[in-house]
Amino acid sequence: MVSDQTIVPPAPTTIASVTTTTVATTTPAPTGSYVVEPGDTLSFIAERIGVSIAALSEANGITDVNSIQPGQQLNIPAPAPATG
Repeated sequence: MVSDQTIVPPAPTTIASVTTTTVATTTPAPTGSYVVEPGDTLSFIAERIGVSIAALSEANGITDVNSIQPGQQLNIPAPAPATG
């Protein structure tokens, strides 16, 4: 059976645009500290705590990655957010 009714689709919906702002920090916020042990290297410490050598160096103002000393206290930066 054929109907005389006309089907009218709903009106288009307007979606508000969203703007996000990302603020970059030059030094990651410390999440703890680590005391350098004899034989530690910056790369070993960075790998052990799950941050990059660059982030660990930057968080501690280290310009020479070979200059850490046993007993030195290092600030541990927050890990970088996962991307993907």
